[in-house]
Amino acid sequence: MPIKGISDILELPRLGKIRLGTKKISKKGNEYPDESPEFVLNPIEEVLDKNGNPVIDKDTGKPLLRENEHIKALIDMFGTNPAKLKIAFPTADMELICPQYMKWWGGDVKKKKASLVCKGTGEWAYYKGQQHVNGLDVSQYPYVSDELFKAFPNGFNRMCLGPNCPQAQGQNGKPPLCKANMDLFFLVPDYSMFGVFQISTTSFQAIKAINSCLDVAANALRLQGLSSIIGVPMVLWRKRTPNSQGGVNYILQLEVDVKDLEVQKKLLLEKKSSTLGLGFSRYTIDNNLFDMPDYDLLPQSDHGRIQTGQSAEDIVVEAPQLVESTETIEDWIADPEIEAKFNAIGDIKGIPVTKAKMKATAKNYHSKEDLAQYLDTLLAPVAQQEKS
Repeated sequence: MPIKGISDILELPRLGKIRLGTKKISKKGNEYPDESPEFVLNPIEEVLDKNGNPVIDKDTGKPLLRENEHIKALIDMFGTNPAKLKIAFPTADMELICPQYMKWWGGDVKKKKASLVCKGTGEWAYYKGQQHVNGLDVSQYPYVSDELFKAFPNGFNRMCLGPNCPQAQGQNGKPPLCKANMDLFFLVPDYSMFGVFQISTTSFQAIKAINSCLDVAANALRLQGLSSIIGVPMVLWRKRTPNSQGGVNYILQLEVDVKDLEVQKKLLLEKKSSTLGLGFSRYTIDNNLFDMPDYDLLPQSDHGRIQTGQSAEDIVVEAPQLVESTETIEDWIADPEIEAKFNAIGDIKGIPVTKAKMKATAKNYHSKEDLAQYLDTLLAPVAQQEKS
């Protein structure tokens, strides 16, 4: 006889992580994400402990590495940087296939020993083992009844201020500690139906796009006579989208593979093999994956991250010793060169430039150099016209 609560738990393991870009080192030695127009497949990965942190070799001080056979198999099928991925979802439960939370990671992030401090929905949150939160007035976060927190039975339960939380806004020119996170879990039917691959992002645009695409797909499938997205062949790709800072982002997009859908429906009607209706709704995804730190999305670490095309010998374990700048945002906008750039842009647009406006713009950047570069991109068309 099966054991209730044990025998009926069916989990799909994670086969590997697919990335949306690489990490690069700036001239000042700071690590920053560089988005790719394609997906990034790299079979070399760090060995993780049960908390999701890299295991460090005691003798060498370097992360232990291994080759992920599943990612290697995808590379053999699609190449190192595929523009599109053919996928399917094992369940229609949004909480399982694309969990989304505001997350604040604490601990020694630089040494790759991070843990989840806070996880919130924008309304409710729970703090793990931390009654007094640095930088927050805990009186603003009253306890609520345990009845509202059945999903979060452990830790200190409080209200969540979402983007209004000081930890989500960043301080003194530094990036915020708390960000919106989405993990997308999916099958790659052409490879395996017995495990999921994962993509993680902190992009608001990507989260909005995936939610919208899933909703549109579900409605479109109903018109096709399908009541669920489970097992439906879909295509995941990146859409080139200009951003408000004058740059370009590559936003995740998802759509039903109409051509393959017709083939799968025909196979199903003929009682032959099909990716549709495989009963995956009984399965869950390994819950341990949801709250593991993703160091690609966290501040700089003392250990180099493994990127596409790198071998173990290419990894730089010791990052350069950097002297952190003590300059604040107020110092940035007080710089005569920065102020002159702001004033020039104000003259072009015919709007007054105030300290508040400069400060609001500067908050979006990690350093004075990044801010100056952005301002230069706005002034570049004018400079080009003057040259011609």
